[in-house]
Amino acid sequence: MKKKVAIFLGLSLLLTACGFHLRGYSNVALDLPRVYVQSQGADELAAEIVQQLHYAGVSTTENADEAGLWVKVRQESFDQRVLAVSAQTGKVEEYQLGYKVNLLVAKPDGNVLINDQQIGVVKELTFSGFDALGKYNEAAVIRDDMRREVATTILRRLQAIQQLAAVDAK
Repeated sequence: MKKKVAIFLGLSLLLTACGFHLRGYSNVALDLPRVYVQSQGADELAAEIVQQLHYAGVSTTENADEAGLWVKVRQESFDQRVLAVSAQTGKVEEYQLGYKVNLLVAKPDGNVLINDQQIGVVKELTFSGFDALGKYNEAAVIRDDMRREVATTILRRLQAIQQLAAVDAK
């Protein structure tokens, strides 16, 4: 019995030592006032940002008047470019998927902290005509992951603002 417990604890230690964490968990430490997240054509990203803010222990509001910080995401766009074509068949073998969004962060008094900054991510997708339906589903999963990655990047920008404010306060 003691051997099983020791093995379990050893495996748990190995998992935590390698940096493993559950999907959706963000290790961004934030101490921010209540945040209002506004979307102009980036509703799924805004929902992801709100969810990650909640994971980080930050409260959000749907009323801009109650917020101490405004986060505005707009002009969300996905694009897809051909990277490689088969020399024998002329069919596409690899795509490049891109995702970008514009970010504005401001205080309620109008003080702009991040002014219209574009944040994006690029991923590659190999494509095969034999499993086309599966590849289309894989592309959708990759797009969701890209959106999640951009939301995490936005939280890291908020963390940088928080750290700069702490330096300015000293």
